[in-house]
Amino acid sequence: MAATSGTAKPRVVSWGELLWDVYPTEARLGGASANLAFHAAQLGCESLLVSRVGRDELGARALELLRNGGVDVSGVQQDDDVPTGEVRVELVDGEPRFAIGAPAAWDRIRLTSAVAARIRHADALCFGTLAQRTPLVRGELLSLLTELRDAELAGEAEAPRDAKASRDREMARSDRGPLRVVDLNLRAPFIDAGFVLDALEHAEVVKLNEAEVDALRHLDGAPADLRVAPLPWLTSRVRLVAVTRGSRGALLLTEDERLEHPGFPSTGADPVGAGDAFTAVLARELCRGTPLAVVLERACRYAAWVASRPGAQPRPDAALLAALD
Repeated sequence: MAATSGTAKPRVVSWGELLWDVYPTEARLGGASANLAFHAAQLGCESLLVSRVGRDELGARALELLRNGGVDVSGVQQDDDVPTGEVRVELVDGEPRFAIGAPAAWDRIRLTSAVAARIRHADALCFGTLAQRTPLVRGELLSLLTELRDAELAGEAEAPRDAKASRDREMARSDRGPLRVVDLNLRAPFIDAGFVLDALEHAEVVKLNEAEVDALRHLDGAPADLRVAPLPWLTSRVRLVAVTRGSRGALLLTEDERLEHPGFPSTGADPVGAGDAFTAVLARELCRGTPLAVVLERACRYAAWVASRPGAQPRPDAALLAALD
């Protein structure tokens, strides 16, 4: 059953990359999906990460750190042939620039029967496009997403939704499978219209930043109406769109509603991971049936705090967690 009360612990599954962000002076654990899983755990969710690491020192360290952060890493596979992923990170005018190494273990994520069972009973499944850069992982994920969507459609046919139910509560359910949340996480040179359109076809909630909105306008192979007006195109097809705007906060969009938040002050020490933290709050609160205005305020607050700390996975203190609950 879905988590629908303010005290329940939503079951959140993150599918995708687990890697090390390599800065000029140090290496820090990262990867959008791993960051999201970490923050979901910090926020009190039952957080499962589905990824893959090499059977090497970096992989062992990654698993240890995530376990210590409360993440269930039973869905993280180990690869005997390909190393744990690494990404070179450089901050340019306060914004991160990435050079993503390949091959990497997370290019070989497999869908096991045990993981599939966990996902079917989760409250939210969060995924992106970067981990779909290999046909293997893309095929595994799309097979799962197709199954989940078909199960949802079958459930709707048997028990139509109450037309008067609020959208906030409508997303707090797992009787038709997990809420499907996609963080586009577009990273050159792995931006592909096929990846993006497949992800959007199966998504119910889409999170992207302003640069990614602009990237959709220039996405070769995308429908003309998507390129002309990305946000109206998205809101006509999914339940909720979240657009992050850095220090200027974020907005939430549905077909008939637009909510904006100006953001919270941040020192801007390191923006890496702030968007993933935003998505973690978004997933948790939607699973709990929280009103959208509150969802937006909490997500902006947490993202600003993460951006003011070094690394993508800082641990929040009790005062911050209380402000988010």
